[in-house]
Amino acid sequence: MAEEDPTAPHQMAAEPAAAFLKDLLTMSVRPVADARAALIRDLAATLSDRSLGVPPPFTSGTLYPMGTPGGIGWPVPASTDRCLVVSPFLDASTGRRIAGGSTIVSRAETFNRLGAAPLDGHELMVLQPYADAPPDVIADGQEAEGSGGTLEVKSGLHAKVFAWDVGGTGTLLAGSANATSAAFGGNIEFGVLLSGPVAHCGAAAILNDDDKETGLIRLLQPYKPSDEPVPDPAFDLERAIEEFHSALATNGPELHVTGDADAYNVQLEWASPPPHLGESWLRPITLKAAHDRRLGDHNGWRGLGLSDLTAFVAVRTRLERHGITVERSSALRATLVGAPADRSRRVLRDLLSKIEDILRYLALLLQDPGIDDVASAILWGTHDEGAKHSADPHRWVDDLVLVEPLVRAFGRDDDSLDRVSSLLDDLRDEEGRLPDLGPDFDALWRVVSAARETQ
Repeated sequence: MAEEDPTAPHQMAAEPAAAFLKDLLTMSVRPVADARAALIRDLAATLSDRSLGVPPPFTSGTLYPMGTPGGIGWPVPASTDRCLVVSPFLDASTGRRIAGGSTIVSRAETFNRLGAAPLDGHELMVLQPYADAPPDVIADGQEAEGSGGTLEVKSGLHAKVFAWDVGGTGTLLAGSANATSAAFGGNIEFGVLLSGPVAHCGAAAILNDDDKETGLIRLLQPYKPSDEPVPDPAFDLERAIEEFHSALATNGPELHVTGDADAYNVQLEWASPPPHLGESWLRPITLKAAHDRRLGDHNGWRGLGLSDLTAFVAVRTRLERHGITVERSSALRATLVGAPADRSRRVLRDLLSKIEDILRYLALLLQDPGIDDVASAILWGTHDEGAKHSADPHRWVDDLVLVEPLVRAFGRDDDSLDRVSSLLDDLRDEEGRLPDLGPDFDALWRVVSAARETQ
């Protein structure tokens, strides 16, 4: 895991992440609200001059955006000493693009869907049956029902890793990209490219297995795919559902809100009639599955609370063909029409109704992790039966949690105090009162505000 660490001996620039965020703003298929765009630009500006510590044993690293105007393309050299590709999905063009003699780890159905020809010359591997099983299943020696003594793995391979060795350097790309032409030729993906000594990094280091270390190879077994491509109806149904959900998202879904704070009613409407595929159910994503409504019926929900109002809709589709049934769920974003203008502010007040929640949020805004440590102590202290009557959390808040971090933020003269001010404005009720942060908090904040005005 890469994070800010000035003491790390090797650093990598966070600027590619900043460029990635700015590129995403220009690629949005719908207008981005000015306030949200400003937040994204602010985050990008914060990242632009930061660096992240390269996690050992790697000695160099690069953030690796793909699919954006400033993104990077295919990373693997045409010739390597050793190469490992771990990917749940493959396509023929990428199979031929991978350096010859590579070890490719994927799913059996993926190999069979391609057939042997595009994979010729590679060492093909799949996970052993128990490699992906829950630890409690292995410990109990359980067997899948009807499996004839072999555990049936339900979750399957999900990791995406490209690793290769050239000379004394081992390199690894980890992230969201599969070994497909779409991942490196159209999809928006993000990863991190890390390099280091070949003895500890790269393909050989991952696969090697000896008396001192257990390598990935111990979890794998060879696989021989069918000579000819084998149709995969379930895969085809999955792709059909994905395309259907994309079509739903582009048909102008709108969630119309009526009512008041006692009970809101929401109606899902469409700018143009949505397509149909199999059976589909929808609901605002804040509601439980019991509130699903069948697509095409009266897609309305009554009696919702303020926190239930959302622009996101959960959609679930079941498709059956030739005796095979596939069901998949996703989320699409609708346009929220008629919701209270101060909805976000009121929901924020509900979410930050406890003092420890506010403190943790302040820790984020002030970029001062010390607050979070004390907030946790307050939380555990108030949960402890022996201490809850003797401890005064407000005293701790005034003396330790807020004063020093606020003074440090004032000294840094960055925008963290602006973020705190905005949060406090949002937390005030209709009469301008803040939640109970202690008897002296208002006075403390007035001193800080007055000092800022004199700068």
